Amino acid sequence: MSLYCIGKLKLKGERTIRFVFPSCVAVRRGLDNADIEGIDSATGFRGAEVYFSICDDPSSHDATALWLEAMSKPPDKVVESNLGNAVYSLLFNPAVSFGAIAFIDGGIQTVLEGTRQQCWTWFVERIGKPWDIIDNPILIWGRFGTA
Repeated sequence: MSLYCIGKLKLKGERTIRFVFPSCVAVRRGLDNADIEGIDSATGFRGAEVYFSICDDPSSHDATALWLEAMSKPPDKVVESNLGNAVYSLLFNPAVSFGAIAFIDGGIQTVLEGTRQQCWTWFVERIGKPWDIIDNPILIWGRFGTA
Protein backbone atom coordinates (compact mmCIF):
# COMPACT_ATOMS: atom_id res chain seq x y z
CA MET A 1 0.00 0.00 0.00
CA SER A 2 0.97 3.63 -0.32
CA LEU A 3 0.98 6.57 2.03
CA TYR A 4 -1.26 9.51 1.19
CA CYS A 5 -0.74 12.94 2.65
CA ILE A 6 -3.84 15.13 2.37
CA GLY A 7 -5.07 18.20 4.17
CA LYS A 8 -6.82 21.51 4.25
CA LEU A 9 -5.92 25.06 5.19
CA LYS A 10 -7.61 28.30 6.02
CA LEU A 11 -5.37 31.26 5.27
CA LYS A 12 -5.24 34.63 7.00
CA GLY A 13 -6.05 37.74 5.05
CA GLU A 14 -5.25 38.03 1.37
CA ARG A 15 -2.27 35.68 1.36
CA THR A 16 -2.10 33.10 -1.36
CA ILE A 17 -1.09 29.47 -1.21
CA ARG A 18 2.21 30.00 -3.01
CA PHE A 19 3.58 31.50 0.20
CA VAL A 20 2.61 28.48 2.27
CA PHE A 21 4.13 25.41 0.60
CA PRO A 22 7.89 25.01 0.24
CA SER A 23 9.21 24.12 -3.19
CA CYS A 24 10.70 20.81 -1.96
CA VAL A 25 7.51 18.81 -2.51
CA ALA A 26 4.89 18.39 -5.22
CA VAL A 27 1.51 19.75 -4.15
CA ARG A 28 -1.85 19.19 -5.78
CA ARG A 29 -4.58 21.66 -4.99
CA GLY A 30 -7.95 20.11 -4.46
CA LEU A 31 -8.95 16.59 -3.47
CA ASP A 32 -11.55 14.13 -4.62
CA ASN A 33 -14.92 14.26 -2.87
CA ALA A 34 -14.25 11.20 -0.69
CA ASP A 35 -11.04 12.72 0.70
CA ILE A 36 -12.77 16.06 1.32
CA GLU A 37 -15.59 14.30 3.16
CA GLY A 38 -13.07 12.32 5.26
CA ILE A 39 -11.12 15.41 6.27
CA ASP A 40 -14.23 17.49 6.93
CA SER A 41 -15.72 14.70 9.03
CA ALA A 42 -12.52 14.24 11.07
CA THR A 43 -12.07 17.96 11.71
CA GLY A 44 -15.72 18.77 12.32
CA PHE A 45 -15.20 21.81 10.13
CA ARG A 46 -16.66 21.96 6.63
CA GLY A 47 -14.96 23.90 3.93
CA ALA A 48 -11.53 25.41 3.61
CA GLU A 49 -9.79 27.81 1.36
CA VAL A 50 -7.37 25.15 0.19
CA TYR A 51 -7.60 21.36 0.05
CA PHE A 52 -4.31 19.76 -0.93
CA SER A 53 -2.25 16.62 -1.24
CA ILE A 54 1.51 16.36 -0.92
CA CYS A 55 3.05 13.93 -3.40
CA ASP A 56 6.44 12.42 -4.14
CA ASP A 57 6.59 14.18 -7.49
CA PRO A 58 4.23 15.89 -9.94
CA SER A 59 3.32 12.59 -11.63
CA SER A 60 2.44 10.65 -8.46
CA HIS A 61 -0.51 10.73 -6.08
CA ASP A 62 1.17 9.37 -2.95
CA ALA A 63 3.91 10.47 -0.54
CA THR A 64 5.52 7.10 0.11
CA ALA A 65 9.05 8.05 -1.02
CA LEU A 66 8.86 11.31 0.94
CA TRP A 67 7.93 9.36 4.08
CA LEU A 68 10.79 6.90 3.56
CA GLU A 69 13.28 9.76 3.17
CA ALA A 70 12.03 11.45 6.36
CA MET A 71 11.90 8.11 8.21
CA SER A 72 15.64 7.67 7.63
CA LYS A 73 16.44 10.86 9.57
CA PRO A 74 17.00 11.02 13.32
CA PRO A 75 14.21 12.88 15.13
CA ASP A 76 16.20 16.10 15.48
CA LYS A 77 16.92 16.12 11.72
CA VAL A 78 13.43 15.29 10.38
CA VAL A 79 12.92 18.95 9.46
CA GLU A 80 15.81 18.57 6.99
CA SER A 81 13.87 16.00 4.95
CA ASN A 82 11.55 17.16 2.19
CA LEU A 83 8.39 15.94 3.94
CA GLY A 84 9.57 17.19 7.32
CA ASN A 85 10.31 20.61 5.83
CA ALA A 86 6.88 20.75 4.19
CA VAL A 87 5.03 19.76 7.38
CA TYR A 88 7.05 22.17 9.51
CA SER A 89 6.45 24.97 6.99
CA LEU A 90 2.71 24.38 7.09
CA LEU A 91 2.51 24.13 10.86
CA PHE A 92 4.48 27.25 11.62
CA ASN A 93 3.52 29.46 8.69
CA PRO A 94 1.86 32.63 10.04
CA ALA A 95 -0.30 32.81 6.88
CA VAL A 96 -2.17 29.67 8.02
CA SER A 97 -4.88 30.34 10.61
CA PHE A 98 -6.26 26.77 10.63
CA GLY A 99 -4.81 23.59 9.22
CA ALA A 100 -5.22 19.86 9.11
CA ILE A 101 -2.89 17.31 7.57
CA ALA A 102 -3.43 13.55 7.43
CA PHE A 103 -0.97 10.72 6.82
CA ILE A 104 -3.04 7.76 5.78
CA ASP A 105 -2.83 4.30 4.31
CA GLY A 106 -6.58 3.84 4.18
CA GLY A 107 -8.91 6.09 6.16
CA ILE A 108 -8.27 8.46 9.05
CA GLN A 109 -8.19 6.54 12.36
CA THR A 110 -6.75 9.02 14.88
CA VAL A 111 -7.67 12.69 15.31
CA LEU A 112 -5.02 14.73 17.10
CA GLU A 113 -5.81 18.37 17.76
CA GLY A 114 -3.42 20.71 19.50
CA THR A 115 -0.97 23.52 19.18
CA ARG A 116 1.38 23.82 16.27
CA GLN A 117 4.20 22.49 18.46
CA GLN A 118 2.12 19.52 19.64
CA CYS A 119 1.30 18.64 16.02
CA TRP A 120 5.00 18.79 15.12
CA THR A 121 5.83 16.51 18.08
CA TRP A 122 3.12 14.03 17.02
CA PHE A 123 4.48 14.03 13.45
CA VAL A 124 8.07 13.43 14.62
CA GLU A 125 6.91 10.59 16.91
CA ARG A 126 5.36 8.81 13.92
CA ILE A 127 7.83 9.56 11.14
CA GLY A 128 10.38 7.09 12.50
CA LYS A 129 7.99 4.20 11.84
CA PRO A 130 6.77 2.61 8.62
CA TRP A 131 3.61 4.38 7.46
CA ASP A 132 1.64 1.14 7.31
CA ILE A 133 1.91 0.57 11.08
CA ILE A 134 1.06 4.07 12.31
CA ASP A 135 -2.43 5.10 13.40
CA ASN A 136 -3.45 6.96 10.20
CA PRO A 137 -3.53 10.32 12.00
CA ILE A 138 -4.88 13.70 11.08
CA LEU A 139 -3.13 16.58 12.84
CA ILE A 140 -5.26 19.68 13.42
CA TRP A 141 -4.03 23.07 14.59
CA GLY A 142 -5.27 26.63 14.84
CA ARG A 143 -8.88 25.92 15.77
CA PHE A 144 -10.33 26.98 19.13
CA GLY A 145 -7.21 28.95 20.02
CA THR A 146 -4.77 26.09 19.44
CA ALA A 147 -2.52 28.22 17.26
